[in-house]
Amino acid sequence: MIESSERGITLNKNLAWGILVTIAGGGFWVGVQVTELASGVATLGDRQVEDRADIAENARAIQALRSSNARIDQRLANIETSASRTAESVTEILRYLRGASGRPPSR
Repeated sequence: MIESSERGITLNKNLAWGILVTIAGGGFWVGVQVTELASGVATLGDRQVEDRADIAENARAIQALRSSNARIDQRLANIETSASRTAESVTEILRYLRGASGRPPSR
């Protein structure tokens, strides 16, 4: 019970202890929550560092694949050019053989 007199406000002992315990418990709870949040932020920071390392590693792997892909593309272009030259040579040989006999070669 709370009473007001000329000496000021007076509290019942049970009420005073209840208020004190509630404030102490609330302070403890807030401290625990802040500690958990700080721990969570530290964990997120560690994960962020790991993620950045993974991203950098993936970027290097992608660059290596792009380089490899460019080499493969060049090899395929060279094969296509070689195949085209071979086809032209075969066409030229057939044209020469047909022109020499006047007719297609027989078997």
